[in-house]
Amino acid sequence: MKTKKITLGLVVTFILYAGICHAELRVLFTSHHNDSNYELYSMATNGTDITQISFTSAIDEWAPAISPNEIDVAFVNISGTASNIYLTSVFGDSPVQLNNNNEALCVQYASTNTIYFLAKTGPSGGTTDFQLWKINTDGSGEQRVYSDDFKCWTLGAMDFSINQANQNVYISSFTSSFSSSYIQYGGIADNEIQGTLIYNSSLGDRYAPDLSPNASKIAFCADHSGGNHRLYSDDAVPGGTPATQICDTFCGNPSWIDNNSIVFTRAGASTWGITSYTGDIWRVNFDGGELTKLTSIGSCAYPSVYDAIPEPYYLSFIIWNLFFINRKFIL
Repeated sequence: MKTKKITLGLVVTFILYAGICHAELRVLFTSHHNDSNYELYSMATNGTDITQISFTSAIDEWAPAISPNEIDVAFVNISGTASNIYLTSVFGDSPVQLNNNNEALCVQYASTNTIYFLAKTGPSGGTTDFQLWKINTDGSGEQRVYSDDFKCWTLGAMDFSINQANQNVYISSFTSSFSSSYIQYGGIADNEIQGTLIYNSSLGDRYAPDLSPNASKIAFCADHSGGNHRLYSDDAVPGGTPATQICDTFCGNPSWIDNNSIVFTRAGASTWGITSYTGDIWRVNFDGGELTKLTSIGSCAYPSVYDAIPEPYYLSFIIWNLFFINRKFIL
């Protein structure tokens, strides 16, 4: 009898533990759907269960980035100047303001404790100079990362990415060798850019690069004049083969769900001459298949995928029940 109780206890424990570990993939994004300012929302990767996370009327949650721990969120308050980086969580905790001295346009986590951000140094309008900086999540250690200055259109520079698989930074910039902006990259431990990814020399400016979780594939946008940014995908290797066009109008902000599928923002009209990129969120496969509209809000931006886990109090409740069940069945 005792053996049966032990076996049943272990089976129940395994089932509950598997339920915890099999967390749900969700999309974090920003929108002013319900409020006059931008707030954080999340939804399932099929577009269902849209849930507002933040309720902060005094600040805008813009360009959110997910920490490697899949809980912490950094974002930029676009109405601020210095000290405009804030930290919250996917549970909607009250934002904590960092004391950055350089105004951030967008942020990415390099590690759980370190945030990289683009800071504008040049004049407004047209092509603008940017620098890459970093700051610790406790507000200390603000310093410039690369010696390089990046020159790009404000819209294109509103997004860069850090891939955790290869620890590389990917950013769009004009260089002295090319008339259009290309995707440049360097390691987070480097002092300067190490190389350039060139896809289809005939394409216009390339923006918003993002690598798949395993760093084998890349998605990016390319301008086809008049703010018509099309979405492309390719293997993430220097040089590369001609990239595949996977969406043909007003695309921006790509982010990978997994190593095959991508979510992105698709605007309803030209984005020429503006600094924000909002629309609805769509989903598409690496090869361009299964192009699907996920939202019908018209004000979404910066989708970012994360693996949802139970809130801390709920997780504690589950752990306590695991202990109680085991104790009941084994003793």
